[in-house]
Amino acid sequence: MDKSEQQGSDSSAFKEAREVISRNYGCWDEHRFMETYADISRAINDNRSNNGEIGYVKALSDPKYRWATAICIILALANQITGIIAINIYATTIYQNLQEESESGGGISPRVGTVLNGAAQMVAILLTPFVTNFSFRLIMNGGFFLMAILMTVVGVLALED
Repeated sequence: MDKSEQQGSDSSAFKEAREVISRNYGCWDEHRFMETYADISRAINDNRSNNGEIGYVKALSDPKYRWATAICIILALANQITGIIAINIYATTIYQNLQEESESGGGISPRVGTVLNGAAQMVAILLTPFVTNFSFRLIMNGGFFLMAILMTVVGVLALED
């Protein structure tokens, strides 16, 4: 460790960094701590050197970001193609029209339908942190399978009417 690193090791920021890295990364030995600290410092300095911005060209061309960018584009297209955005915007109107078209005037009230949509999305948000335990392929295939089952159920219920 050179003199500037030694002086930095006495600072409160360095001590705080040591505490946080030890707690989060389990770095109890000095050598591993210094490697982790150096990696984090390098990442922060790299981020500062380009003002923290990646840019469109780098996001689309750099192999480091290509996979993440492709996933984001595919998911955005899937949202547009499935029409989920339109359903969220017009949920109240859709349920209102369904209630008016039903013969008995029953069904789900527009307010309850909109709340159910929000509740379903909230459940999905709450389950999102647990998704990291599964592979991307399993998540996508599981989603497709679940949608196929639910579409079949909706189709069967629609035939009964």
